[in-house]
Amino acid sequence: MLLSNSAQLGGGASDGLRRALADCKKVCKHKHNIHHDAVRQLGLDWSPEKVESWNSKLPTLHLQKLQRNKLYPPPGQFICKDQEICDPWHHWIMEAKQADKWLKCCEPLLLDEAKLVHTVAAHEDTNFYGDLDILGWLEGIVNEAVKSCRNIWKEDAGHLSIAGFSAGARSKPEFHWAQNLIRKLAEGTALQFQQLQASAFALFWNMLEKRLPKEICNEWRGWISREVMPAMNPLWKSGDPISSRGSYEIRVLDETVAIHDAQLALPSGVMVQNYARAIHFKRQPHKWSASHTINHEGFSDKDGGHFYISAYGIHIKAAPDTLVIWQPALYHGTSLQRCDPNRPNPEFLQQGLSFVTSPQLPGIWKHYLEKLEKLEAEAAAGASRAAEEAATDLFECPDGPNDIYFEDEPALQFSSHSAPCSAPA
Repeated sequence: MLLSNSAQLGGGASDGLRRALADCKKVCKHKHNIHHDAVRQLGLDWSPEKVESWNSKLPTLHLQKLQRNKLYPPPGQFICKDQEICDPWHHWIMEAKQADKWLKCCEPLLLDEAKLVHTVAAHEDTNFYGDLDILGWLEGIVNEAVKSCRNIWKEDAGHLSIAGFSAGARSKPEFHWAQNLIRKLAEGTALQFQQLQASAFALFWNMLEKRLPKEICNEWRGWISREVMPAMNPLWKSGDPISSRGSYEIRVLDETVAIHDAQLALPSGVMVQNYARAIHFKRQPHKWSASHTINHEGFSDKDGGHFYISAYGIHIKAAPDTLVIWQPALYHGTSLQRCDPNRPNPEFLQQGLSFVTSPQLPGIWKHYLEKLEKLEAEAAAGASRAAEEAATDLFECPDGPNDIYFEDEPALQFSSHSAPCSAPA
């Protein structure tokens, strides 16, 4: 309103005020342009026809699923590109004290590339976001997650921490936002960081919706619809807890760009740094998982950090700004990197985020709803009993002459010689 009415000030406005209004208008236009350009460059405004056209131009390769005894790399082993990577990690995995003594150690294996069926080169699958500002913003959020959040897979290489909702500890399952901060943050800072994480995953989710074939996104949407689970929103209790829409913010050119009335992310994800895991499979409540590698600083092809899908003998070379979609029920894993296992700040840096979900989360969510319904029913029953008791006390006959007062009603006179008490007509 101030900007639209500035012309009406005429000669009564000072030159200083006119300049201030002009500067304000210029800033607003600048922010609007950044918002418009960011949405367009990221493809967040793509129509369904544009998404279908983009998918139709992607190269397609059909591979035969390998027999169980011919999976490569083989299940239950960490993968190493060469012996120089293998030796220090062998000691760390097989000989050093393990975080969980009950878990079987997965011995490192030297990769035989001749046994692989197909390799996706580093230049073939990059440029998912295609914006260095966005990648820098995401990198900052993962940096904070590494410093502030608990690593949940200490027997694996690198860091992996939960973002969003958690099923709680094994000893105490409970549906809540992941309570995994390992250092004290200033008041309000923890919530701000949670909102940053939720925004990073909201952008990731909206990018996926504008890039992936319909059958993949529809499977995710169907799962959310069946489970009626809340989206990744740290303020989920302040509004409609199962709403899947809301706002999120991203940083572009040192400006905050707000995206309103957008689809929020799936309930849970992870943030990782220099993470590697032996070839394994995961039971998850949805068929597909998605992973985005933000950066791959200081690495070359021979330094590891590559992704493998053993069920098809696929080797996907690590590269910055890379998207990988896979089925977690198939054997897969990430190779060890040329890093010292005992150095927390390696000179090589590979970071990313991924949509993965604990198989326990939907069941814990249902238990949470049942518990909430029970508490609400008990509260309603308690309130009803309290009202009945108050009404009984109110209409109880006094022993002698007395006055009984009803709020906002005239005083009623009762005496010991009157008829039995009753409510006023």
